[in-house]
Amino acid sequence: MAHQTPRYIQRFRNTLLDVRISKLSIDCCSPEIEGERGILTTSKIQYNNDNLNLLGRKHEYTFYLPDETRVQVSIQLYLNEKYHWRLFAYSVQGMLLSVNLTLERGVMDVVTLHQVLQITSRKMSNEQRKRVRGELVHCLRHLGYEIDLRNRITLGTFDGRKGHFLDTTAESFVRDFAIAAVVKGHFMQNKGYKLPGLHYEKLTLSASAAFRKKLGRSIPAGFRYQVLERDGCCLACGATPKGGAKLHVDHIVPWSQGGRTELNNLQTLCARCNLGKGNRATHDFR
Repeated sequence: MAHQTPRYIQRFRNTLLDVRISKLSIDCCSPEIEGERGILTTSKIQYNNDNLNLLGRKHEYTFYLPDETRVQVSIQLYLNEKYHWRLFAYSVQGMLLSVNLTLERGVMDVVTLHQVLQITSRKMSNEQRKRVRGELVHCLRHLGYEIDLRNRITLGTFDGRKGHFLDTTAESFVRDFAIAAVVKGHFMQNKGYKLPGLHYEKLTLSASAAFRKKLGRSIPAGFRYQVLERDGCCLACGATPKGGAKLHVDHIVPWSQGGRTELNNLQTLCARCNLGKGNRATHDFR
């Protein structure tokens, strides 16, 4: 490559290359969708055999649908044409999902892997895109993904100095990224497949507004890193990513009750404890 690969990208790449996943499953479908490592099609997926992909052929997965459709996914890491480092998930029909690997301001070599979810299918009207994106967001939240008020999905916070994730594990990150990509492809409606029996809570307009109030104000990525680094585990139950927990950053006094988005009003909770606390409790687990 013409551009030198930054050290934090090298460490991120090496961390993902160490991940060993043989089986995956999407349990929000009926029947449950099973996936496994490897694909049959190698030349029809964009950049799949290109040297610019720093992950090579390491993370390729095939999901088997009941109608014998095979959804083949290639996870790729490269510098795009705008000179931004990004992680991509491609299928034969095109890109499913990507996330930025932009360094956080004021924090050395730390990356929050997030992306605002968009539906870009050309055959949809703007109103249809908005509705479908809402369904996608509700579905992913139902699956436990962290998505803020801007419809920005956050999949992990990677410390490039230490070479590990602060709020998840490398294996869970790859699984979550691959599954979110396949689910998003279903809602895009132009990727050649539909996930059978996809079930999630379809919120009404009034319920959606209440849920957005419960979510509260978005937490800047820089604050997120500082809180995760400070706490290191769920302050309510002690769960850590090594034990399978996914860590979230919570407003102690909920934003909907006037709580500020500042360090002394933020704490680390696992996804389960954060859901249980809701937007009424103001318990400080520190």
